[in-house]
Amino acid sequence: MTDTDMADSLSRCIAQSEYPVCTIHAVPEPPGPMVCDVNEAFARLIGCPSEQLIATRAGMPPAPLGERGMIDNLRANLSADSCRVAVVWGLRRDGIAYQVDCSVLPTRAPGGEGDYLVCIYSDVNSSLAARQSLLDETEKLQALIASVWVSQSLEPCDAAPGPQQATAATRDTLEREAGRPRGGVAFIDHQRRIQRIDAAFETIQGQSADEIIGHDIERFYVDHASFERMGAQAYGRRRCDADPSIYCAVFEASRDAVMLMAAEGYFMAVNPAALALFEVHDSGQFLRGYATPAALSPTTQPDGEPSADATQRWTQHALDCGQSLFEWYHETATGRVFPAEVQLSRIDLGDDVIVQMMVRDISEKKAAIKALQQARDQTEAYFHTAPVMILFMDITGAITEINEYGCELIGLPREAIVGTRWFDAFLPAEEKSRLEGVFAALRRGDTQQTEYHENHIVTAKGEKRVIAFRNAPFRDTTGQVTGILASGVDITRQREAEAHLEYRAAHDELTGIWNRWRMIELLNAEMQRVQRHGGVFSLILFDVDHFKRVNDRYGHDAGDTVLKTLVALANQRLRRVDALARWGGEEFLVLLPATDEASGYMVAEALRCGVEGADLGVPTPVTISLGVVDCDSHETLRALLKRVDDCMYAGKRAGRNRTVQQGARPD
Repeated sequence: MTDTDMADSLSRCIAQSEYPVCTIHAVPEPPGPMVCDVNEAFARLIGCPSEQLIATRAGMPPAPLGERGMIDNLRANLSADSCRVAVVWGLRRDGIAYQVDCSVLPTRAPGGEGDYLVCIYSDVNSSLAARQSLLDETEKLQALIASVWVSQSLEPCDAAPGPQQATAATRDTLEREAGRPRGGVAFIDHQRRIQRIDAAFETIQGQSADEIIGHDIERFYVDHASFERMGAQAYGRRRCDADPSIYCAVFEASRDAVMLMAAEGYFMAVNPAALALFEVHDSGQFLRGYATPAALSPTTQPDGEPSADATQRWTQHALDCGQSLFEWYHETATGRVFPAEVQLSRIDLGDDVIVQMMVRDISEKKAAIKALQQARDQTEAYFHTAPVMILFMDITGAITEINEYGCELIGLPREAIVGTRWFDAFLPAEEKSRLEGVFAALRRGDTQQTEYHENHIVTAKGEKRVIAFRNAPFRDTTGQVTGILASGVDITRQREAEAHLEYRAAHDELTGIWNRWRMIELLNAEMQRVQRHGGVFSLILFDVDHFKRVNDRYGHDAGDTVLKTLVALANQRLRRVDALARWGGEEFLVLLPATDEASGYMVAEALRCGVEGADLGVPTPVTISLGVVDCDSHETLRALLKRVDDCMYAGKRAGRNRTVQQGARPD
């Protein structure tokens, strides 16, 4: 292995540490020890970018390892492969001195091509627990470096995998469940053959599992001497105390709780994540006090089965089938019970068999699923019981879901509605084009004009209903609209009631024509038009002659018939732009837009003649008296009405059944 390869490997290792770490090439010759690499934590400690620290002399500030005697002493002890801890002073780039605990790990690459010092720093004022954590970090880093030397020494090979390798399905499951820990895991049998690895180990080696499994572990070392030295250090310390024929290389940074269990059902090894999960202080206490999975479980599981019986059943299933994946309830050393996902995997190591137990706390997952299910149940309950139509449409307008109220409103079962196109099946033909434009705007995400919209729908019976819709687009993770949610309220009766009130507010109840208040609105509008743009309009006011005699002689019902028949005759002789209103009692007012007095007089005479010879429902002939005036832009409405009233009464005084066309104009 070259110095460059070793420096690259060390760089990958120290980057994983949360402590300030730097590597130094420990050469005594000029220019002396040089800083090879630093991690981000070290750069923050020193107070300058890492690129300004690399390739500087280790003896110059701010590095604390400048003493030639210390370098010589450390080089002399490289073969001992042990760390040195000392309290040293350093100087930040901003001139501030600092005091740290320094743990120095001497490291030599296989083949002895270069000697390196890995320096880990910690605040000298930290507590004893922090000092112990520093030592633990050094030990982990040493194991990690040892494993990297193995991967760097790997030579390409095309040999077929050994007969004892795990199945591809089991390996895929382990890769999926284990995530991406910082180190890899490998199992070696008593004949030094690799039997099982995880995805991280494949990444470190740069080869697939099929290319690695079954080979002698010595194959991945540069020479036999390196294997003897590094193998004793990296694997001898990880040997399982329960069975001397099984060797384990387990990186303890796995985020999942992992335990190795003998086929007989008792634990042989446990990782730190498992100790933390089950709230046990150390592995010795764990293996002595909680020797089996049942000891880490409540007496019974939620289904009532004893945990001891269920443990044996699932373990046997893993031994028979290769793996078991199930949900379980565990109990910690402090008595906390929590739900977990448990995976048991059979591992064949030559003539021996062990079971790997991986446990993942799913308390938060369970709580989230429960909350989600409750929210979903509430949403579904509202969806099906809400007294409004709720429907989902895809971007083509096809209905993908509709609630029960919507089905009842349309008059069809859900199966007959879902899948049909909303615009083709349930909208009036005359509104289809306009509403498809609204839908197109929703697809574009434009809800400013389309969030609320009223339109008719056509039911299965052919009835038209007025629906007030609230529309909202559904979007995917990229922001694209994938569908439309529409909730609609049937406001048919409301709109009918409003229309009825509006009609009554503007129409005479007996005859159905405009009432006095509506005619005043029309007159004001017409006068404003004339005053603004010029022009003229005429008014005709007529009254039924001797109408009291009709009521007294024939009754009020007969009088009502006379009035309704009179209105029908008048409408036949008026234009669509003309307005006829019941002005009061038996008086009626006619508005003739864009009509001068002479033309208005001709209309009034036609009305008088038509009534004089008509049968109005009573034996006695009925006549009317009329007044006609026109309006210019200088007259008020009050003055105009007085003039036309004076004309009509002038006709009555002249003998009735007459039309008088001009009253006295104001000066």
